[in-house]
Amino acid sequence: MKSKITNAMAASLLLLLLSCVTTSTTRSMTSIERPAVDVPDRLEAPTGIERTSNACIGPLTDPRDGTTIKMVTSFGGEEVGDYSVPAGRYGVEENELLRINCRTGEVLGIVRR
Repeated sequence: MKSKITNAMAASLLLLLLSCVTTSTTRSMTSIERPAVDVPDRLEAPTGIERTSNACIGPLTDPRDGTTIKMVTSFGGEEVGDYSVPAGRYGVEENELLRINCRTGEVLGIVRR
């Protein structure tokens, strides 16, 4: 009988841990706070690197002035990435990141870190 209780408890604990992992992953991508300002149509991959998939790459460059942004994290099978930018660029403030569509290089908006 003791073995059955232990197995049931272990199964319940495993189920609880798995549900926490799923919840954590879902909540890790924060929502967009507001639109970014004065952004290019798309941010470009470094010279010599082509976008051949939806994967996020870094750093990315603003083709207008050479501003470089660095990837912090990616989500959704790496189709969306959050990037750190130089202070004040694109309306991004302290503790915020710029969200990018990694497939197109299009800026999606500003998110909290």
